[in-house]
Amino acid sequence: MRILLDDIFEFAPDGIFLVAPDGEILLANKQAEVMFGHEHGELTGKRVEELIPERLQEKHIAYRNGYTSQPRARAMGSDLTLFGKRKDGSEFPVDIMLSPLQQKPRPAVMAIVRDITERTRTEMEKIDATNNVARSVAHDLRNPLAAIAAASYLLDSETKMTEQGRRMLALINRNIWAAERIVSNLLDFSSAVKPKAEELRIDLLLKDALAGIVIPSNVNVVDHCEGIVSTRTDQGLLKRAVTNLIANALDSMSNGGTLSLGCRSLNNQIRITIADTGTGMSAETIAKLGTLFFTTKAKGMGIGFATSKRFVEGAGSTLELTSQLGKGTIVTVKLPRVP
Repeated sequence: MRILLDDIFEFAPDGIFLVAPDGEILLANKQAEVMFGHEHGELTGKRVEELIPERLQEKHIAYRNGYTSQPRARAMGSDLTLFGKRKDGSEFPVDIMLSPLQQKPRPAVMAIVRDITERTRTEMEKIDATNNVARSVAHDLRNPLAAIAAASYLLDSETKMTEQGRRMLALINRNIWAAERIVSNLLDFSSAVKPKAEELRIDLLLKDALAGIVIPSNVNVVDHCEGIVSTRTDQGLLKRAVTNLIANALDSMSNGGTLSLGCRSLNNQIRITIADTGTGMSAETIAKLGTLFFTTKAKGMGIGFATSKRFVEGAGSTLELTSQLGKGTIVTVKLPRVP
């Protein structure tokens, strides 16, 4: 039985490491050595951080310390893209599963590492195909939308229009704005994110985003920004993300409600909050929310939130969402405070 277990460990198709709580590699199987480009026995005694790109090492140490304090079997960084670094310095995407081992004389963690280069390449090809279709559809829709908007503008100047005609024209204009949002989201999602750092005031950015949105008469807007809040990040990406998130909040309040916008500094972090008193979402819906083309709206395409999340992360920030059915939703954008 012992020989069988040794063979399973040594010839497993995935890389397997036994790692001490301080990050020292105690043992690595043959596939781990091949995967990371090392000779037999060369990985033993090294620090696990040596197998991680330098830009990610500090974050990994903090993650490892947190895992050591609460060890349990789980996927490492399930919401992150993880990378390994070979001996020659080249990088490759990986999936990592962690499991604590209470062995003597000291505990250890078993890490199972899988090279997902081929899977990632296939996913990227699918994304590229989706992006090409999205760009084509968006460009084809722009011209008829512009024609409808121009016709609506001319009709609005008519002095003999009935009250019912005015209401219908207002309905047309609202739907033109909604369609423009869908087109913009399609183009945004299919475009490469190229962030640039620039000085901006978050409180003014929120006001600017709000000014470009049609606010229903039955929605009350409350501003909770705590004075002047400034940092350095990509203004264009952040504004487009915030605009989408505000529009989503308004869509959830078809029967009216309160939209609360807030921004404040907290230690080395800036937090933007967008809260509504709309229909809210279940935990199951929240879990699917970042999936492309999943939507909770009858007229939605399921790209608004995914695009917002992509832009927020592209600007070096994180996005969190909490919601309760029947009570509303709170979206929090967390930015690093950069002087």
